[in-house]
Amino acid sequence: MALKKLPKLFWQEQIKVLEEYSKKKGWSVSYNNKKYGDSADWEGKAIALENSRNKERLFYVFLHELGHMQLMKNNTTYNAKYDNIFDNFASMSQVHRLTRVEEEYDAWRAGYKIAQRLDLYVEAPKFEKIRAKYLMTYIMWVVKQQIKKKVDHALECQLKTIKAYDAAIALKNKSAQKGKKVAKAKNASSRKNSSRE
Repeated sequence: MALKKLPKLFWQEQIKVLEEYSKKKGWSVSYNNKKYGDSADWEGKAIALENSRNKERLFYVFLHELGHMQLMKNNTTYNAKYDNIFDNFASMSQVHRLTRVEEEYDAWRAGYKIAQRLDLYVEAPKFEKIRAKYLMTYIMWVVKQQIKKKVDHALECQLKTIKAYDAAIALKNKSAQKGKKVAKAKNASSRKNSSRE
């Protein structure tokens, strides 16, 4: 059963716990405006979060970015599961994009486990709604690319058909004009011949 809306202070306290957890793991946390979004940077050991959202949503997104941190912690496993795919497949390929979706899904799951380990409150239905919303943006990214490829291919085929049709019309018109010239020449020739008679 969902609790009544929890106060902003409650979520802020939980965010502080996550900030301390990050610090303990050697990661810095910074807040920015919407323009820069959210990220977990392994090389810089830094988490950046967009601060303009409500505190509960910020808490869940923070968990997600910590999930990325957790995934990246074991470099060998991360490289085997994600980096090798990202390095060996073009960013527009299905394999690359689907692996990106899988990484995002795994980061949400890892973030949820961190909350459990730290004994933090997660309102499951709200967490799932937010997780689904963010995951769907990645899924739509994959689907849009596939649709774009199909549309581009269909347009290319259509263009070839139009060009072939235009060429056939031009050839037909050229033949018709040539036929008219021949007919006109024959008419002129027969008029000359009939006027001589």
